[in-house]
Formats: sequence, C-alpha cells, structure tokens
Amino acid sequence: MDDVIGSIDLWHSVAFKLVKIIEEFQFKSGKSEDIRNILRLGRPKESSDPRDKIYALLGHPAFQELGTGPGKDQFIHISYDIPYQDLYYLVAEQLLKLPNPLYVLGLVQHTAASFKQTDISWVPQWNINAYIGDLEPLPSRCHFNASAETAPVFMLKSKILQLQGIAIDTIKWNAEPFDDFFIGEDIWHWVNLIAPIFYDIRTHLDGFDSAIRSLEEPSILSKLFFALTTGITSYPQLPLKQRVVDMIVFLEHIGFDCSKWIQHNGIEGHGELTRFLSDIINSCIGRSFFITENGQFGLGPEIVLPSDLVCVFFGASVPYVLRPVGDGKYRICGERYMDDFMDGEAIEMLK
Repeated sequence: MDDVIGSIDLWHSVAFKLVKIIEEFQFKSGKSEDIRNILRLGRPKESSDPRDKIYALLGHPAFQELGTGPGKDQFIHISYDIPYQDLYYLVAEQLLKLPNPLYVLGLVQHTAASFKQTDISWVPQWNINAYIGDLEPLPSRCHFNASAETAPVFMLKSKILQLQGIAIDTIKWNAEPFDDFFIGEDIWHWVNLIAPIFYDIRTHLDGFDSAIRSLEEPSILSKLFFALTTGITSYPQLPLKQRVVDMIVFLEHIGFDCSKWIQHNGIEGHGELTRFLSDIINSCIGRSFFITENGQFGLGPEIVLPSDLVCVFFGASVPYVLRPVGDGKYRICGERYMDDFMDGEAIEMLK
C-alpha cells in the first residue's frame, strides 16, 4: 500500500467530571489494562473540551505505569495551549510505539462530517461521542487474523502514515448505513426501521432471491449472516444453521417468500426474530453493508462509497477500507468485515 492520509472533525459536547471518569475505569485491570482500551471506552463520554477526552483518562494506573521508570517519558504532557487536533495526533503517534501498533487504525470511527473536514484520516477522533463496537476490541482479544500475524511495515513521515499491505477488492455498491436502534417493547418498529436495508440487498445481491427459494441451504445465506453479524453472535452455543434460521424468520416477517425453504427444512416455529435482531445490533450499528466488484459482501464504515478500496495491511488484525485521493495516496475510512478475508486468506494469495 502507499500513503494513507486523513484527519478529524472535532466539536464540543457538554461537561463531564474528570474524577468520575477515572474512577469508572479504575476497575479495568489496573496497571495491566491496555491504554487503547481505556481510550476506546472513554470515547462516548461527554466533555466540554475535546482535549479532556485524553486528559481526563491520564490518571488511570495504566497511563501512569506507561510513563514511569528509567528512560520513560510521560505519555502526554497536559497543556491547554495545544489545539485538540494536534493533541489527538500526538496521542496517535504514541500509540504507534506500542505492541500491535496498527490497532490505532481500529480506533478510527469516521462520520460523514468528520471525514469531510479532516486531513489526517488515520488519527482517531476521540471527540465523536457515538460508540461503534470495534471489530478488534483489543489486540489481545481480537477474533480475527486478517494479516496472518505478519509484521507491520509502516513509516510515519510529515504526519503521513505509509503502510504496506494487499489490495484485495473494490466496493461496487453499498447500502445506507444502519441507524442506531434497540429492541424495546415495540419490536415491529425496529423491524420496519431496518427492513429497507434488506430490500436494497435483494436488489443488488445476485442470487439472493433464488437462495431463499431454494430447498437447500446455499452458502450465500450463511455468508450473508456472517456479513451482517461480523461472524460474532450473542448466542455462540447455537449452531450456524439455527442462526441462519433466525435470519430467515426475519426475512419472512418483512415480506420475503421463504415458505418453501422453511417447510423443506422443518424450521417453522423454530426461528427467533429477537435473536437475529440482537446480533444485528452488536455489529451493524453505524456501519454499511457493501458488495464488491468480485461479488464479495460485508460490513464497512458508514462513509463507505463505490470505488473505495478494500485492503489488508501487514500487521493488522482486520481489513480496512481506503479512499483513493491520487498520487498513490489514500484516506482511511475505517475497518471492515468481509468473511473470506478475516483469517489470513489475503496473505495466502501471495504464496
């Protein structure tokens, strides 16, 4: 890969109490907690000053441990004279020095507004309060291994992060992002809210109609389930077929004719709508479903657009979506899930 550039859009929110935030995270494994997790958990907290999204957390033992001992400097010096954009860059620069350095890219959660107003897209925008569940919640706990544990190859020069990796596909079409919702008493409100996404998928995903009319269990349904849930479920004890059944029940509820499939597979009355909605909540909120030029599909950041590039960076646990800006440079949109490239498959292509 060539250069990746970008930046952040920052705005003020309401005030919070710094001491309370520190105390709230105090129980998180103390000194041994990964500071990137502390920053991730602090993102949705409110602050009157965007710099406090960093400064408010520096009292946590994990930060204190990082900045003590022979030859160690403070993680970040507190100063309200520095613009918050510069502070966020300095933090990202420090995070690149930690083990699994490219995890910093997993902390990038662009909105449409932030992406338009940025120049350093690889720097996380901690002032954005919306919380999107990360595909790699922590390097040590990540479910995925997209780069097959290859060593990261990168260089930071003039705030441009130069990375190496493999371009694997280009996005052809994407649906509207999934809005935030929850499963409350009026479950049908939420069913109707997300149904249009599936109508769009039906239009653009070749073989979808024939799959749900099939008497077998075509792989396209399993792949669709994995794409919409990022392969992670709240019900790991259930076999994959049962979870696909839950999705089929959802499709039946929103007007798709799955009757032959249901009757043939003997599942009538055995699917559970709320289970599928729960899995959707865990993965889709703030993300957009997409289909690539090669017919793959998955979930990407809400700002994804046709012609964006899908790539796997050496040393990264998950793939990413990039937007070409010319001269071999790209802006990073965010992490993405694509079932066939989450466990080192891209690296195998090089052999």
